[in-house]
Amino acid sequence: MINSRVKSRIIKTILSINIFGSDHECPICKWTGFQFYPLRHPRVGHYNAICPRCHSNERARFAFVTMQNRLKGTESVLHFAPEKSLTGWLRSRVANYISCDLNPGVADQVVDIQDIPFPDKSFDIIWCSHVLEHVPDDRKAMREIHRVLRDGGTALIQIPVWHEVTDEDPSIIDKQERIRRFYQADHVRLYGDDVDIRLKEAGFSVRTVRPHHFEPEIVFRNQIAQPGNYEIFLCTK
Repeated sequence: MINSRVKSRIIKTILSINIFGSDHECPICKWTGFQFYPLRHPRVGHYNAICPRCHSNERARFAFVTMQNRLKGTESVLHFAPEKSLTGWLRSRVANYISCDLNPGVADQVVDIQDIPFPDKSFDIIWCSHVLEHVPDDRKAMREIHRVLRDGGTALIQIPVWHEVTDEDPSIIDKQERIRRFYQADHVRLYGDDVDIRLKEAGFSVRTVRPHHFEPEIVFRNQIAQPGNYEIFLCTK
């Protein structure tokens, strides 16, 4: 009898081969096939989610489709909490690409987004996906992103938005209470629709992009929509 691990590998192998069709395409690595791998997650599970080749998920592909035209001719990118599916692509095409993370060994440099160690106006694009919900002083982080972004540059900010009004309480440090209140032990808030006010207060002009702003064929073929509210905030300086 085939155990579950072997069965899962067989299913993934079948899905990664396009003999059954090429309905879907990863815009990052250009894989085509019948179906993406499933993502099993208690809140945002999706059966058609992960690229078999580069392992991009829906939000990474959504960000890439949103930014691909802006990346043409870009000379400098600062990438927080870098997604592996995007790192290789960006590094091969951007002259000055720097990835950073708070944890050692994850990226090029260890950087606290609340205290970015680069001069003013250093980067054309700053890529920050699903970071600010983990940051104690997110307003300071937003101001820092604005400071190191060049005039006319773009900061791509991806944040899960769950409510109308942001829910946060710095006094909550118990992991189980954070899970109950903010859905993860390392979350310090759940953002609401008012997050754009914080970004504007940091000095940005903000435009919100959602999957339905793209043609339905792109949404389906690239699988850039996922359960939950995963807007992209395009912040320009």
